[in-house]
Amino acid sequence: MAGHFSAITAAILIFFIDLTIRSASGATDATCPAITIPNATITYLPPSTTTTYRSGTIAFLNCPLGWIPSGIAASTCHNGVWNPQMAVCKSLFPDAGVKCSAIASVANGQVVYIQSSPFVQNAAGTIAILICNWGYTVSGTTAVKCTSSGAWESLGTCESLEKVAQITCPNIIVVNGTVAHDLLRPRKVGTTSLLICNFGFVPVGASLVTCMSNGRWSADIGKCQYAFSVLRPSSVQCPVLSVASGSVGYDLLRPRSEGTAAVLFCNIGFLPNGNTIAVCQHNGQWSATLGKCNSVLSSTDVCPPLTAATNGFIAYDIFRPRQIGTMAILICNAGFIVRGTISVTCKDDKTWSGPIGSCNSPTL
Repeated sequence: MAGHFSAITAAILIFFIDLTIRSASGATDATCPAITIPNATITYLPPSTTTTYRSGTIAFLNCPLGWIPSGIAASTCHNGVWNPQMAVCKSLFPDAGVKCSAIASVANGQVVYIQSSPFVQNAAGTIAILICNWGYTVSGTTAVKCTSSGAWESLGTCESLEKVAQITCPNIIVVNGTVAHDLLRPRKVGTTSLLICNFGFVPVGASLVTCMSNGRWSADIGKCQYAFSVLRPSSVQCPVLSVASGSVGYDLLRPRSEGTAAVLFCNIGFLPNGNTIAVCQHNGQWSATLGKCNSVLSSTDVCPPLTAATNGFIAYDIFRPRQIGTMAILICNAGFIVRGTISVTCKDDKTWSGPIGSCNSPTL
């Protein structure tokens, strides 16, 4: 800081010495115009009472909070020209100029924001989370993000639990199989339905779907496809597969031969998690890794708890906390912002998709 003031003092001294010499000699130089830089202010030494500046004047670039100079931040007037060319102010947050308007109030709920920038409200990357009042539940998407186009993704609504209880998802009909629904609350919100194929047929696609609060299934249920062929065996053979709490079925006439399928069957009380079918390829390898058979009553298929966040907390899925396929979201206390990844997903191997971020005080 001392060196900075010394430089300014020296510049002023040089200016007045130069001015004195020029006044004595009667010489004059062309003046320089005022400098205009977007998102910045300019300080001149010495100052001028007009919009022009004499030779020897030094201009300093001042960037606002959250912005930094992209290059040289000082320039000197000489014979009507500023030299060197002054830099511009660059935002520390590339999308800080893009922001979304506040989301309209949601009936029977409130919207909580996780700001992506400490300087711009609802800047691109900000996450909005819908929290419904007691007796209501979210219908649709719970958390949305402000996109780089300045628009929010579609946020859900808060529906009465009594109303949701009356919602029924449509019946599902499949060829060469049946769909098993919840025995106590068939096709009601929150319940799941399982695709069961007839003997000799295997499910292709989603075999387990959930009834959502909007009256729709979470996905299109799969189809039942014929699993066995009548072609003669080939010279290419794929390795034998095994699975705990289940079995693997092969083509009856050409087991593990090229072009035939291996099908995962789970024991009673277990459900498939992952691929249920794989095809033997010409290189002797299966086209996919078969999934696992998980107990319908098991609570072990969860990811470990994440380390408690300082200056914030980690929110898990309300209905299936830390279970495979669910997310964990980092929410920071007021006055703190997320540094790093704001959300992670529990993977099939019961590990998180990556390290979650931290809650830090805003700093440049």
